[in-house]
Amino acid sequence: MAEPLPDLYVVPSSRPLFYTLISILSSPYPAEIVYLADYAPIPEQVIARLHALMPQTPILIRRDCEAAEEFASLPGGLPAILRRNWAPRPGAWFAGPAAHPPAWLRPAYRDAYIFTTGHFLPKTLRHRCQRIILREEGLGTYHSLPISFGKALLRGLWGRSPRYHFMGEEPWVDRIEVAAPQSLPPALAAKASRLDMTGLIQTLPERTRHDLARVFWSGSPISRIGATAVILTQPIDRPGLCSPREKEVLYERMAQILRRRGYRVLIKRHPQEHARIDGQNGVPAFFPIEAWPCLSDERFALAVSLCSSALDRHGPLFACRSLQLVTPEAFARGDLSGWDARLETALTEGLS
Repeated sequence: MAEPLPDLYVVPSSRPLFYTLISILSSPYPAEIVYLADYAPIPEQVIARLHALMPQTPILIRRDCEAAEEFASLPGGLPAILRRNWAPRPGAWFAGPAAHPPAWLRPAYRDAYIFTTGHFLPKTLRHRCQRIILREEGLGTYHSLPISFGKALLRGLWGRSPRYHFMGEEPWVDRIEVAAPQSLPPALAAKASRLDMTGLIQTLPERTRHDLARVFWSGSPISRIGATAVILTQPIDRPGLCSPREKEVLYERMAQILRRRGYRVLIKRHPQEHARIDGQNGVPAFFPIEAWPCLSDERFALAVSLCSSALDRHGPLFACRSLQLVTPEAFARGDLSGWDARLETALTEGLS
């Protein structure tokens, strides 16, 4: 009897990796993980603990940019969007990404689970799996992505909207699994279904849940957090919303406001921010905050962010109170103004 085809999970960061591990442990099918380390490098100790917990699950650490370069056949001086989507070869003049997947992939998979359509690698999977399923990665799953002028022109030529681009609209995406399918654009409704990862993890034994969280956390968990506020940062300097120094000043200002109100403050860095650990009792940057309930029965008194999908969907799981200081629409425009006044007002109202 032939062995069943494995599922493939293409993972770009710590939260999708946490949810991937939950899915694999809850599924009867074998699985493989490809971790794309372009934006949030995975710490070596996390890899070691993952191998120890799930030795039957292969994990490949790759870079999406290397897969794109392996595919490309056009000169390097041409636009990247052209080199990522068209690689003419002898006898295959119109070859696209699916015609030349990376050599290190298996010949076939059952289903492929991806968390963004912006990476190159998922585009190569069309002929290697039965279905490509997009799963929720964050607030970006529900909002239009930024579109460059060149990409807008190409989308217009292909009969797609040059103004709006929603993940999952691509014809090679067969299904979309998210926590709130009703919040997706109507055009994606036929592909969408609800996936409750919070409920799925509760079906696992308590010890398994704890071991999963421990993959991302070494040492003793933080205790006595009843008067603690945790700030969830974001790499707002990367898209040019501010300089690295301005980002640090912003978050230090946020911490000062909270300390004045009597909170002990912890900083939880975004996993793209070099997997740093802040302070002796800090929260590891690569630790997905959604895994906190698997690690501790205590909740933070307050969780604060500019605009975090973790707070938007799962704040009550790890914090008694959550504050989002910028709306997703304003955040997408790069408008962070007024966050400090909103924080002061919310803290004052909370004391009244």
